[in-house]
Amino acid sequence: MTTTQMGQNSKLSNAEILFIIIVGLYAANFLNKGIVIAFLLLPFILWKIIFKEMTKRLIIMSSLLMLFSAYYAITVKLYGFSDVTLVLGGYLIAPIVFYWTGYAFINNKNPIKKSYCLIFTVAISTMLFAILSIVRTTQIYGSLENASPTYGGRAVMSLWGENFLSATGMNTYVSLGIALTPLLFLRDNNIKKMKITKLLILAVSAISIYVSLSLGNRTGLLILGASCIAVFFYTTKLTPRKIMSTVIIFFFSILGFLLFIGNIFGVKDKWFSTTIGNRMRNFSAIDDPRFTAWGESFKGMFSYPSGGRKTELSLNYAHNLWLDVGYDAGLIPFVLLVIFSLLGLISLRTFLKSDLPVFLKGLVISCFTAMIVTFLLEPIMQGWFYYFTIFCLFLGLIHKHIYLKTTQ
Repeated sequence: MTTTQMGQNSKLSNAEILFIIIVGLYAANFLNKGIVIAFLLLPFILWKIIFKEMTKRLIIMSSLLMLFSAYYAITVKLYGFSDVTLVLGGYLIAPIVFYWTGYAFINNKNPIKKSYCLIFTVAISTMLFAILSIVRTTQIYGSLENASPTYGGRAVMSLWGENFLSATGMNTYVSLGIALTPLLFLRDNNIKKMKITKLLILAVSAISIYVSLSLGNRTGLLILGASCIAVFFYTTKLTPRKIMSTVIIFFFSILGFLLFIGNIFGVKDKWFSTTIGNRMRNFSAIDDPRFTAWGESFKGMFSYPSGGRKTELSLNYAHNLWLDVGYDAGLIPFVLLVIFSLLGLISLRTFLKSDLPVFLKGLVISCFTAMIVTFLLEPIMQGWFYYFTIFCLFLGLIHKHIYLKTTQ
């Protein structure tokens, strides 16, 4: 019996549904109490992991993650970069709790269905938080443009309070939804209600892209392109039909480009009148200040191996998960996080080589592509640490699938 067949047609239990809802609430930072949810999950997950789930891979990855989390949390607290609540709940507890959560939630009963439900719930929850925050901002200020002077730039009011969220932060909430777009071109015969699933994906993707474009977020466009390429190369076998589809997409892409260049139907003027179009007009990838900040941060780690934000950067942060960790806490947590990330990517490759459903592989590779792109370009631990914990959640999920495959 394959993993695809095991319990695929059975229903999720009430406890499992409740568990998925709790994770969804965490992803949306329900009432700004996401850290509380991590604390509440800790006793249950700790008992389940220690007494039922310990494996060699789990021990190695857990040890690396806990070492990184402990060193980073203690260091940023000693430097005064964060308060006790965020240090304990965010940096120290949440990453390992959600890594274990992803691992413990998947088992021999409904492994595929559980994976779909968990990943889609996270993507939908974060998307809903983003779009409802935009709706709230629009209701209060009339438009996003009117809110901009109040918040000092491209930002919106949070759904849960008076604090504002930058366009960078909002990108983390819609990145998974944007990355789902290429799944519209995949099928899974094991999913009974495939049309409804596709409609759900279309809605989530469209709303996520709308949010990203409304805030002029260029990273969203990069995620869209990267996820499409990644899903195509890792899940698609060349057939005459797929070659023809590729040719058609290429043709319409060229046609769209010609319409834009020639400003036919005023396409070019309309594009540059939008927030994202205006930002793209003056954008040069070669001159992106993040590249300069990356070099400054990397060199600074060797001048200040204990971190402390002593390196002079041309930006407020390096805008890179790994380099910002080094900027804050030094070489040791930087190296630990790099090793943990590389082992995670190796595990992702093993997962993609398995005989699991193509649709599940596409879902996972699209989400991981979104997260890696975001990790490369944004200061995650300094402002959006929850996003790293979602990465840990999904990594735990694929590790459990790998374990299930090796024990069949």
